[in-house]
Amino acid sequence: AFDQLKIGGRPIKSALILGYGAGSVAALLNERLNEPQIVGVEIDAEVIAIAREYFGLGELDNVSVLEMDATTYVQTCEEKLDLIAVDLFDDDKVPGQFYEKSFLESLKTLLNPGGILVFNASVQSSGQEIARSEERRVGKECRSRWSPYH
Repeated sequence: AFDQLKIGGRPIKSALILGYGAGSVAALLNERLNEPQIVGVEIDAEVIAIAREYFGLGELDNVSVLEMDATTYVQTCEEKLDLIAVDLFDDDKVPGQFYEKSFLESLKTLLNPGGILVFNASVQSSGQEIARSEERRVGKECRSRWSPYH
């Protein structure tokens, strides 16, 4: 997704990763950009501990990770960001509240003009058609409301 968005050619100085996990999105951003300030939000303390121990979380000076619920963070955040990556999974699916219009609108308020929202909604085979339908709806919603190209 990042290659298709050509983010390396954009002036991205700040990023938010909802669902930090092991830090793969932060690593991708650091590869393609000039070390933007990154805030990661991860609800699971055990996942954060694993990221620190095995995936070098503490080695990235431009990354801070907060242990908290993504919805709470989005509702209380006062920063404006150049990029938001949503990578929120419970097992193999994105919980329904993150597809809701109110959550997506809250994300929009956090983006700087021209900011980028990347939403990982990949699915496994069970419920795939329903998930694809939901992905199309969310994508259409975001494009119709936010895209300067639409």
